[in-house]
Amino acid sequence: MNQPQQTSRDSRPSIFLAKLGTQPELAGLVPRLAELLPETRLLGIGVKGVDDSPHLKIVAHERQVVLGAFDPWWSDQLFVDPDLYVKIQPRESQLLRMVERVARHDVFQVDTPSFPTEPFSDSFDGRSQLLLRQIAYWDWVIRTENVSAVVSQNLPHNFWDAVLHAVAEAREIPYLYFHEVRPFLSSLYVYERLEEMGNLDKCSELIRAAATRYSMMPDWVGRKEFMRQQVKESSALLHRAAGRRQTFSLARRVRLLITPPRYIAFKLRRAARRRLQDARSRRREDRVVQSSSVPARYFLLELQIQGNATNLVKGFMYGETREMVAHVAHSLPEDCVLLVRESSRQGSRKQPRREAFWRQLSALPKVQVIVDELNSRELLQKSLGLIELGYSSLALEAINLDVPVVVLGLTHLHGAPNSFVVTQSSSLPDVLRTVRDKSLNDVRSPETAQIALEKWADTSRAATIQGSLTSTPKNLDKDPEYCERIVNNVAQLVATWYRSRVG
Repeated sequence: MNQPQQTSRDSRPSIFLAKLGTQPELAGLVPRLAELLPETRLLGIGVKGVDDSPHLKIVAHERQVVLGAFDPWWSDQLFVDPDLYVKIQPRESQLLRMVERVARHDVFQVDTPSFPTEPFSDSFDGRSQLLLRQIAYWDWVIRTENVSAVVSQNLPHNFWDAVLHAVAEAREIPYLYFHEVRPFLSSLYVYERLEEMGNLDKCSELIRAAATRYSMMPDWVGRKEFMRQQVKESSALLHRAAGRRQTFSLARRVRLLITPPRYIAFKLRRAARRRLQDARSRRREDRVVQSSSVPARYFLLELQIQGNATNLVKGFMYGETREMVAHVAHSLPEDCVLLVRESSRQGSRKQPRREAFWRQLSALPKVQVIVDELNSRELLQKSLGLIELGYSSLALEAINLDVPVVVLGLTHLHGAPNSFVVTQSSSLPDVLRTVRDKSLNDVRSPETAQIALEKWADTSRAATIQGSLTSTPKNLDKDPEYCERIVNNVAQLVATWYRSRVG
């Protein structure tokens, strides 16, 4: 296992790479970045199966970050700077919610602290203690390692990286993150701040600057057609079907059961408990489902699965899903109803809703809970519009049918055809009235929508980098320059950004 190296007092500035370049196929990214920025040290996270690089100083291993098993927290008796805590406090509630991802993690597959601390428990005190330990550690790394910038492989949403982001922001450390999101898989957006999501001008500006400073490799010749295929209705349907089928095979379940550390009895009890809780949640949902016919005027809202980046980060303004549904229902025009149904992916994840959730939703005025099995296409075609948080494949299906999509929260759908992004929550009633009137007066044209989607795909292509930082395509024979391209272009973009922000 990669072990954190002893902290040095090297005065040179450093860049912290939050799991950037950790795919074995992208191992060349770190030395390439070291070549472009020879006067800057590189810090990073150790990852299983990836060899140590002489160009990268490991400050923590991926096994340590989940439960905050950072030995320096005890050996150096770290604590949270009160002035820093005051700056982070406005985000404390959101960060505590994000510990849900830790609570759902298999804690037997990660390191537990070797120093005196209570075993992690999914309680307020358990979440709070873990949050404070994470804040103290990442602040210590930033200060002692003279971190002048942070670059993240992905949208900060795994709790530990969200804490790192909050600390860096509070310390006014420049932060750059890449974002890969459907429908454009194998395309990377790049942003400095979460609220910039969807601003293609910012992405394009940075890519142009990198192309001017360096020699960026051109896209694969088939990328244009590939991205146009990604916005078709068939692509949306394929992704939704894959989500519904997303479950472990019997062989994989057995393999996970016997993989060390085994704890077979515990894993069996946990699996049985989750299945029981999921079945109970389904029964509570069934009790509130309304069997009456679909109303004449309605908006459709399909929930997101629990604990994902959309709910926790992109839907930051809602403390919980019930609050979002209540806000939308309260903002509806007088003659409209909100149809709500469970996520198509929720059942495969075995993540039951809390006990009173469905009863609370069904009690909201103008809200009608419907069964999951109703045909999506028919529901969309008869609806006034779809309400979406962030993004889902259902949103792409709606746009293909020329059905308006009202988008809440952070999203990359700015500029997508027939999408209405709500940037201020107070404007939602006006947006819903506008969409209702549009649906009642306009004739929908899927053919026109497809042309507009292809144009959006072309615009997005110019504002993104080809490739993925979290996975590698299997059919590299179609694009033999894939790994070289992403290593070269990502490194040059990061170096360009660093030079402009830090010097």
